[in-house]
Amino acid sequence: MRSLHKTSPAARPPTPLWQVKALRLPGDKVERYIDPATGIRFYPIPAPDGDGLMAVPGVTSLLSAADTPEEKQRLRDWRDREIAAGRDPNAGRDRGTRVHGLLENYIRGISSPDASEEDLDFFTGMERHLDGYEEFLWSERPLISGWEHCWNAPEGHPDRLARVWNWLYGYGGTPDLLARRRRGRVVLGDFKSSSRPYYRCSGRPVPRWHETGYKKYKKTVRQLCAYKMAVEQTLDLHVDMLQIIVGLPKRGEAQMFYIEGAELELETERFKQAALQFWQVAPSAAALRRSGCDAAQTPALHR
Repeated sequence: MRSLHKTSPAARPPTPLWQVKALRLPGDKVERYIDPATGIRFYPIPAPDGDGLMAVPGVTSLLSAADTPEEKQRLRDWRDREIAAGRDPNAGRDRGTRVHGLLENYIRGISSPDASEEDLDFFTGMERHLDGYEEFLWSERPLISGWEHCWNAPEGHPDRLARVWNWLYGYGGTPDLLARRRRGRVVLGDFKSSSRPYYRCSGRPVPRWHETGYKKYKKTVRQLCAYKMAVEQTLDLHVDMLQIIVGLPKRGEAQMFYIEGAELELETERFKQAALQFWQVAPSAAALRRSGCDAAQTPALHR
């Protein structure tokens, strides 16, 4: 197990707050856990000191926990309207999972004869943005040897998954794509399917009709910034740029965004602040144990 800090004990910086608050888990608790009280998804990651596992939030959950009360209320109101209209509020999420599967199969050269017409509408157009890569390194899991430490369990385990993590800010997760372009540039990508376009705004007021697309774009960029830090630590691989590929309802239409330079640096700092804020408000492991959570449970963190 590699150590995050190479310096002598006397020169080490203070222990990150998450390492003080997070619960240690028994070695056989390798599955992801979704806290029913908050919806926060936790990943078990190796403890920095090599002693067992620790529970940390997933990237998406960590960012969602930073939403304002108004944003959370808008989401609840939207879900209520969908249910009242007889629509499934989880339909978009489920469709996204299926489209991810189509893209994974495309990368691996596997056909998807049973795909629905709706899923193909979103998928068709996204795949062309994958054709310029010289080598795929990761697609929901490692595609090359040497990254076996990313797996949470041995082959054949029902809850086996690959994940990356960051020991400084206390989070983990599974990125969609790592690939190498010409001249060896490494790109970290994320796949999205959306009923409306994403919107990138540079230094201008966001038109109201683009506000949702703009917020989706910004959250995805911060998600990728988090994965970049985790990939560079867990896999010891430098990431040169980020990429978002968005599938849209009209077949053949898709968006693609590259993120690098000043935008990448700015959004990375914003993600770091969100991670620090998450652990500042999280209850300590000792408080969780007093309230009934023990090391056999993943913590319930209250917003």
